[in-house]
Amino acid sequence: MRLLKTFQHMHLLHVLFLSCLLTALSTYAAEPEADFVKQLQWVEKADPIGDARKAIDRGEFALLGMDGYTGIIPGIEDSKKFELRKQYGLRLIEGTSDIVQGEEHKRLQGLAIEYAKNYNLYLLDHVKPK
Repeated sequence: MRLLKTFQHMHLLHVLFLSCLLTALSTYAAEPEADFVKQLQWVEKADPIGDARKAIDRGEFALLGMDGYTGIIPGIEDSKKFELRKQYGLRLIEGTSDIVQGEEHKRLQGLAIEYAKNYNLYLLDHVKPK
């Protein structure tokens, strides 16, 4: 009888422990998406051409890129990305990643890629080579 009660208490402790662990993991897993989404919300109303014009007026010619293992520069051919990165510099868009953190992050990241592509192409069309 005593053994049965001990087993029941151990089972209850395991259930409580697993419940707490699952709660903590689900909270932790949701945080990165929320952070990435917050960092990218600006892109919904962004004007890549207007922003590129302002950057050129300030003398800032860095291309925009997506963060990740290899780094993507939207609108730029792979064969030219190292040369242009060296020539103009590169600014990574915060909140982008090669690991998608959820559906909203995926959607915003798609907008960020399109934004960076239009920004980079305008910039290269309107800047004199160094």
